[in-house]
Amino acid sequence: MALNTLSLPVDIPWKRICVSPDMVERTVCDRRFPYRWRSSLAVFSYEPPEEDQTYEDMLVTYLKVTATITGFQADANEVGIKNRLIHGYWLTPEAVANYEDAVGQYYGCYGAILEVAIAPPVSLAELRTMPPEHFPYFIDFQPKKRELYEVVSETGEVMSRTLEGVSVQKGTTSTRSHENLDILTGQSGEASIFYGLVQASGSRTGQWGTKDVSGEDYSNTRSTDESRERRETQSHTTQYSQMYHQFTAYHLGTNRAVFYMLPRPRIVQSDHTFVNGPRALEGIQDVFLIAMRRRNTPMFCVEAYLETAHIAATPIKEYRAAPSKLLHLHVPPMQPVGDKDYQFWLFNEGSETVQAPEGQEVDLDKGGYKVESTSGSSGGGPPKWTITPYPDRVTAWGQSWSKYVEGDFFPGELDLKATVFLRYSKPETVGYDTTLWLTGRGLCCCPSKRTVSQRPLMERPSLVREVPLRLRLRKPVGRDLRMTISEANEATAQIGREVLRSIDAPDRHAFGEREFLDAQFIADSVARAIAQPDNPDDVPVRDIAGLDRKISAKVARSAPAATRRSLLLMSLSELGDRFDLSQGEARALRRAALGLAGPAPEGAARWTRRTRSRVVPDLSGLPHDVAQRLLWKNKLGVSPPAQLDSGLPRDTVVRQNPAGGTSVPEWTPVELALASGAIVVIPDIRGTSLPVALGRLRAAGLESKPLIEGRGGRAARVSGVRPRPGTPVTPNARVTLTVGGAGGRGK
Repeated sequence: MALNTLSLPVDIPWKRICVSPDMVERTVCDRRFPYRWRSSLAVFSYEPPEEDQTYEDMLVTYLKVTATITGFQADANEVGIKNRLIHGYWLTPEAVANYEDAVGQYYGCYGAILEVAIAPPVSLAELRTMPPEHFPYFIDFQPKKRELYEVVSETGEVMSRTLEGVSVQKGTTSTRSHENLDILTGQSGEASIFYGLVQASGSRTGQWGTKDVSGEDYSNTRSTDESRERRETQSHTTQYSQMYHQFTAYHLGTNRAVFYMLPRPRIVQSDHTFVNGPRALEGIQDVFLIAMRRRNTPMFCVEAYLETAHIAATPIKEYRAAPSKLLHLHVPPMQPVGDKDYQFWLFNEGSETVQAPEGQEVDLDKGGYKVESTSGSSGGGPPKWTITPYPDRVTAWGQSWSKYVEGDFFPGELDLKATVFLRYSKPETVGYDTTLWLTGRGLCCCPSKRTVSQRPLMERPSLVREVPLRLRLRKPVGRDLRMTISEANEATAQIGREVLRSIDAPDRHAFGEREFLDAQFIADSVARAIAQPDNPDDVPVRDIAGLDRKISAKVARSAPAATRRSLLLMSLSELGDRFDLSQGEARALRRAALGLAGPAPEGAARWTRRTRSRVVPDLSGLPHDVAQRLLWKNKLGVSPPAQLDSGLPRDTVVRQNPAGGTSVPEWTPVELALASGAIVVIPDIRGTSLPVALGRLRAAGLESKPLIEGRGGRAARVSGVRPRPGTPVTPNARVTLTVGGAGGRGK
């Protein structure tokens, strides 16, 4: 006897029972359509009339869930590009560019999960106590499974699949084998699904399907029911192929069904041997379900939930090294002139600068330079030299000392060589780190106002999970990406694993808890732009415009040094845990840190780029190396320092120009005057001849010319010295020598 319990007319009069509300066009002729690139859902139903209901105690209902699967693209008003993130708010143009790139691009879909559940329209309390046999359930659904039968090589290439179908007719049976080639052409064609005697068809522009190389064998067989054979055969191999993806269904016989969809591992795009990575999953997927419920129960509620997977590619930027340059400083000796009785200590100084060519800068990450060699004789003390790197140049300064004692000249010179490290000014993108993020949206269709769940409908997709992928790409997905077949297969496999794991992942967010703007990769993109030390936009938490004072106080209480960048790098969960914030407060903090909560600037300020300036810090009393690092940290330059006679510790900042607190453009050089320090200890030269006394003072570091009191020739002896021997003085301090008589050790 033939089974005819599910036999229906070919054309089903579907009735729509619910649809994604945000995709409904509420006005016409105003060119303000709903979002183009958002996935959506629609649910249709049909319940056959009583004469076609052949089960005594059960009713059969047909459902069709239509999932429109697209990529994701945010609306400009939705993410605040038009009135918030403009140069009137941010001083760092890269922050604006990074944000607009993260929220403005189209993110293709690379995997999807569709869940459908049915339940009686009663309260949650009643559902919890209802016996399982009283729930409606799915007796069948289509498609169930779509597989690729592949022969895989070591590098991941795959061959086309082979399918076998059996068509049983009364009296004979026909077996047909198929070698399938995927076809995608510009011709018209149709796609059909059969379930029993039910056919669902749709015309499309283009040809989708397979090309067969067939062989047929016929033999006599017993008569059997064709509809049953067709159902059993096609339950595993469907002809619904327009989506070009892998498809697996779960949980038949329960009141819920799960349909897992992935793009095929590779679709050849050109004559080359490469493919454009994993193929995006796009288009309309119809799922047909047959539900049964008890005759004495009302029409059930239907919940449909669609989750789509997208990939965000974060650029990895590196500075490319430029050819290095040689810095060579040579300071020759100074020849003595004039009265040789008093020219005992001579010095010469010089400087040399290597300027970075246009389009290049000094690589300060490498220190800016490396000393290769220093050489030269020293007649009156060790040669002195310093090398100062700036973003646009490296300057070397040095002194050579010579000594003249009692008619003998001892020359000194300095020869310094250093390698200057350069790099190109703009970093280059060398690859992309990838993040998989999933959005979900749902519908709940009930025949009455009594709802199964208190969960509201989502007007916008909900962000449900975000996880890094182990993919290091040369180009971002969807932007002319070129991958080998094995790379594309591995990418698809990783996406598939993470989509499956996301169902019960511990880091999964509750449905409706977060939105697209809460994605961590968006916050990270802005944080990267303000990563430079003391970036003017990396303000303390109390200075973030538009942030609620209560939230600001909570953050400052736990982390008073927290800045915009450190807050952006924290996940919403970390913000909540660290600062005892609710989910709503954590999201408000994130929005403010992104610049979406502050007041929008007026008029021309939206388009005017503010001049980036720096406040010169007060450097008085700081050691030279500390002051130099502080200036670099504030993006200010340092001029070659000058020496100033001062009793402060040697190389301490005595004066600066501009003064502390002055606002100047970035990288303005700051002139420093450093203390010479009281480093000269007056030697005990009493009783020595005048030439010897002068030589010993020079050797001790005295640079000023001593004042001579008394009379006497070269044989005269020093009878007194002021300041007293053993007193520390500065190199340019005034020293008085008393000469005359036979000498001795007087005061």
